[in-house]
Amino acid sequence: MGMLQVDPRGRFTLVNQAFCEMAGRSEEEIIGRDFVSFSPPDERDRVGAQFRDFAEGAADSMVLEAPFTRSDGAIRWVRVTASVVRAEDGAVRYFIAAVADDTERREAEERLRAAKEAAEEATRAKSQFLATMSHEIRTPMNGVIGMTELLLATDLDATQGDYAESLRVSGGALLRIINNLLDFSKIEAGMLELEAVNFDPREVVEEVAELFAVPAQRKGLEIVPLIDSELPGLVRGDASRLRQVLANLVSNAVKFTDKGEVVVSARRTGVARGRDLL
Repeated sequence: MGMLQVDPRGRFTLVNQAFCEMAGRSEEEIIGRDFVSFSPPDERDRVGAQFRDFAEGAADSMVLEAPFTRSDGAIRWVRVTASVVRAEDGAVRYFIAAVADDTERREAEERLRAAKEAAEEATRAKSQFLATMSHEIRTPMNGVIGMTELLLATDLDATQGDYAESLRVSGGALLRIINNLLDFSKIEAGMLELEAVNFDPREVVEEVAELFAVPAQRKGLEIVPLIDSELPGLVRGDASRLRQVLANLVSNAVKFTDKGEVVVSARRTGVARGRDLL
């Protein structure tokens, strides 16, 4: 630990051998100079201003982190903890400071910061790739589902109709998974935005119930949509996200229910800031 004594003008008056070794200079080369003279040119104004603020202020101690140029030109970062020694009348007699070499800790923090930024950049690149791929896959999947619905509208026998319906339901399930992947990638990439559009919440609930009606029937279950009569016919928000949340909940309910029914209810629960809460 380097130890210093500094006069009120900031000049070194006493230094120990540890500080001389830290600075790469002899005691004679240090005494009479100030700390600012050993700072890199682009740091001198900041270091000098901090010392002046401390010397002219009422505080009795200060901690300063600053770069220090050794005699060989190498720059080391030091942590200076200084205290004021005052005369009986309160005037500053001199400062006592302990100096610790902080270079290795700062370099370690810089390496960690660089590694963190590299990891975050890799995550962003992965998320952007996933978002792009999810979008590219979703387009043909919509085509498959659309053509399946057209096929279901044609004259099919019972077996063919069951096969086509299974294809439609499976395609819809895969599309929901793709949409979830796209949403997750958008969240990671900081690109997810919620819409604010007018929509009928009753239609959303009925659509979700209809979507899972066939899978529920195959398990001997019934999907029951319960919509309160006081539910507003028009609300503002993100209908797609609401539909997605409901679909995930109902899908799990159908999956883990062995008998009986799955109820999807919607009601008005209150008003906040002049807006309905559902």
